[in-house]
Amino acid sequence: PVRTRVCAELLTQPKRPKVINVVAPIGYGKTVLMVQLYAHLREAGHDAHWIGLDERDVNVDRVLAALLDGLAAERSVVDPTQALMRGDEPIERRIDVVVNVLSTLPGEVTVFIDNLNSCTDETLGQMLNALVFRTPATVNFIWSSTSEIPFNAARAKLEGIVRQIGFGELSLDARETGDLLGVDLGRDLGSAGVNAVQLRTEGWPAAVRMAQIVLSASERPLAALDAFSGSDEDISALLNRQVLVRFSPELRDFLMCLSLLRTFGVAMCRYVMGTDDARDRLDFLLKRNAFVVPLDRNRKRYRLHSLFREYLAGEAALQLSSARRKQVLVRASEWCEQAAEWHDAIAYALAADELTTAARLMERSAHVFVRENGDIQQFVAWVDLLRSTRTPIGWESQYWYVWALVFQRRFESSLQNHRLLVEQFASRAPGEVFPPELGQRIQHLRICIDYFADRLDDAQHGVDAWRIEHPAGSAYGVGSIGCILSLCQAFYFQFEQAWKTMRAAQPVLLGIDGADMVGWISLIHAVIMTYEGDYQHALDELSSGLAEARQRLGENAVLCGTMALVGAHCATEMGETEQARELLAFGMRTARNTSTLDLLACGFDAALQLWSGRDDELVSIARLRDVAAAYPPRLALMLSCQLIQRLLRLDRTPDALAEAERIGLLASCDEGAEGSRSEELAVPRARDLWWATAIDL
Repeated sequence: PVRTRVCAELLTQPKRPKVINVVAPIGYGKTVLMVQLYAHLREAGHDAHWIGLDERDVNVDRVLAALLDGLAAERSVVDPTQALMRGDEPIERRIDVVVNVLSTLPGEVTVFIDNLNSCTDETLGQMLNALVFRTPATVNFIWSSTSEIPFNAARAKLEGIVRQIGFGELSLDARETGDLLGVDLGRDLGSAGVNAVQLRTEGWPAAVRMAQIVLSASERPLAALDAFSGSDEDISALLNRQVLVRFSPELRDFLMCLSLLRTFGVAMCRYVMGTDDARDRLDFLLKRNAFVVPLDRNRKRYRLHSLFREYLAGEAALQLSSARRKQVLVRASEWCEQAAEWHDAIAYALAADELTTAARLMERSAHVFVRENGDIQQFVAWVDLLRSTRTPIGWESQYWYVWALVFQRRFESSLQNHRLLVEQFASRAPGEVFPPELGQRIQHLRICIDYFADRLDDAQHGVDAWRIEHPAGSAYGVGSIGCILSLCQAFYFQFEQAWKTMRAAQPVLLGIDGADMVGWISLIHAVIMTYEGDYQHALDELSSGLAEARQRLGENAVLCGTMALVGAHCATEMGETEQARELLAFGMRTARNTSTLDLLACGFDAALQLWSGRDDELVSIARLRDVAAAYPPRLALMLSCQLIQRLLRLDRTPDALAEAERIGLLASCDEGAEGSRSEELAVPRARDLWWATAIDL
């Protein structure tokens, strides 16, 4: 690649700013510049990490996952119930994870993030601000985008930690244009011709590169140069047409077929296009700089430059028959299926309008998208699409679709779809083949839905029925059912039964191969003690259990956060304010995904007891309300009661009365009844809190 002015400057300056912000339209060499800087740092022994985003990385979840992957963070594969109990990491927590990982890396570190414009999530700015302003000075960032990057650039400028690079600095001057055109073409064109290319392209590197392809293939480069107009649009259209015209019909067909693929390699091209000379063709395109971009150091995977691919896809729609396009997409789907690249396999099948094939692929890979921390949102969208076309989907897809809805906390929808699954299973045809133990799994799933949706009575009834019908169920089924039942019994103050249930479940849980089982045993023991009022023993149990869980599961496990929230409640009840603050700060990072609202209510109680009446970094009423809104309504009601009690103790009676009026507590006091809140107050903990608050008022 050509070493441009800005590249030379960045390579030679003694100290780079914390952030190099490269923003320019497509084709201005942003990635080329970053690759040169990355290569320079790597050769110098610097710790550099490359994160490349594409059109699939539309939300911050995927960007954070890419960052963690790029930083070599380990990812676990867990059973869906375990994953839900630990919860999908909230955005704030995932940001904290990346910040913590970066902050613990030794020495100078530079993180490259290419194509940030792929992410359209409104929380992208929150993530970038955290990366910039919450990491040490030893952590630097170089990122690129085709559109304005939503981070606090004004603050970064005031602090002198950002360098902004736009299309003006990336545009090629005459010397750089000549370097890109090459010695032979530069000699044929002469200095005047090179200057003409630079002027007519206005230094747009993509246009200069396309000019290189066109003019190099022309017997009279100067005459071909006369066809250029002055605008980027005209140059782009002319050069794109000329690129295909100068290639053989076979190569044009090859390129147009490539445009239908997101990424590709030699073996994939051989299979998809049915050609044995795929390597020669790719090598030819690479040598001619025909916008084929290697994706790895070993050059086994490639993609087309997005601008070039966009043009070629349009040409393919015009010049390739629909049968040919479909053939390419179908074979691409087959190739990806063989390679277990499920996302692309399904996407190609859908693009080929092979809905039955897409449904079959989803049946094979549903657990990958839902259980193994895959793209739940995409999986749900695919199922909805197939359903809208009345394409039959398999048992596994339906089962994991319900789990996906649970992960998204769409409890009413999950219950509706579970009922449909039960009805379909009950009316299955005689002799129909279905996955092993599907009936048991469906019944277990309903118990989990009821539990997480705060339908605790239904969950307990479901447990009773499950135990009768499946006395020899799977170890995980027996263990998880025991955990759910024991917690429900504790929430209903049935302490003797709760202890008995846990004593029966504990040996089964200890026999399950999972690092979090010991943590769950410790947590449930402590919850029962807490509800019994034995705060000292509960805190001791949690302290030892949390220490082991943090060591075995890591600081970022949601289970650890849940244990910390319950521990914070115990510490506040015992007057251990500093310990409570430390535990609360740790636990609130995962509060959105604690999954059991009664345990989160313990953390809320601690937060309100520590609240001074003014929001601060540790306790914010608005943040607590925001977290509660993601759970069934009982949690928000309990939070309001806790807030009223705290406001009264802070001598803010008007504010307490206003909150009581908002939730209907004053009317209940007048009537001596629970009114419209009777369903939410069916659980004794919520009922007692409601009337204790009424007594305080």
